[in-house]
Amino acid sequence: DDKGDLQDEAFTATAGLVVSWVQTGKPPSFQDVAQIGIGLATTVLGMMNPVLGAVAGMAFSLIGGILFPEDPDESPMAQMYKKIMEDVGIAIENSQVVEAIGDAQ
Repeated sequence: DDKGDLQDEAFTATAGLVVSWVQTGKPPSFQDVAQIGIGLATTVLGMMNPVLGAVAGMAFSLIGGILFPEDPDESPMAQMYKKIMEDVGIAIENSQVVEAIGDAQ
């Protein structure tokens, strides 16, 4: 049930923000809220079309890595390189899984 999965993901992400807010006393940052929005958008696109969801996930991940760097002292080019390499690794692993599933059938 895709609708239930989306609701579960939205609830879990929102609950995580609320718990963090209560524990730290600081409201969630724009980055936190944006990352949840991007995750939910990717999930919805993946429900509509799995390939589109995978492509959107990689694109949002790359854009998010540029807009919201984990280490702001690192150069933007180094951040982009690291993000591209991570996304390529994920894409290769996903293609290997799809290939293995195809071989199993």
